[in-house]
Amino acid sequence: MLYSDTDLIENRGLTYDVRPFNSASVQPASLDLTLSDEFLVFRPHKMGVIDPLIEDASRYMKRVKVEDGNTFVLHPGEFVLGSTTETVKLSSHVAGAFMGKSSLARLGLIIHTTAGFIDPLFEGSITLEMANMAPAPLRLSPGMWIGQLALYELKTKCEIGYGDLERNSKYQGQTGPVASKYFMNEE
Repeated sequence: MLYSDTDLIENRGLTYDVRPFNSASVQPASLDLTLSDEFLVFRPHKMGVIDPLIEDASRYMKRVKVEDGNTFVLHPGEFVLGSTTETVKLSSHVAGAFMGKSSLARLGLIIHTTAGFIDPLFEGSITLEMANMAPAPLRLSPGMWIGQLALYELKTKCEIGYGDLERNSKYQGQTGPVASKYFMNEE
């Protein structure tokens, strides 16, 4: 079952929590979330070939914090990690899906290249895998509505949720954009 606006308001704090919560973010079947002021940007001059099986790619990235009143410019073809301002906490009965705003997609901004699913018991901010597919630079402002979080009630609660050691969860409790930790997989 997909949560409606009524469910989102009535279940807040019971099956999910979003902080800070803004009642203006409630849509008919989703919550709008905002863009934080931190980004992880690749430093191409420091890079070779990234092998995700053995390498921590964060060493090729630089954290950029946008000062109050300023913006971040994402150039055509550029890829950057951002995050939501809000942190999300889901119960064992709820999963989420985070999608970009349609109005921003129509300008060429991709918010999630693949990873928009949020497992039950996840807690933290949502890392955004952003790319500019437009032929012109895009100006991103911290605090702008960046995407929509849809919440789904599971038929039964999950047995082992995100964050459990058995699941090899690597991003539990994350704040701000977090680089890939694929190299930590136990294969």
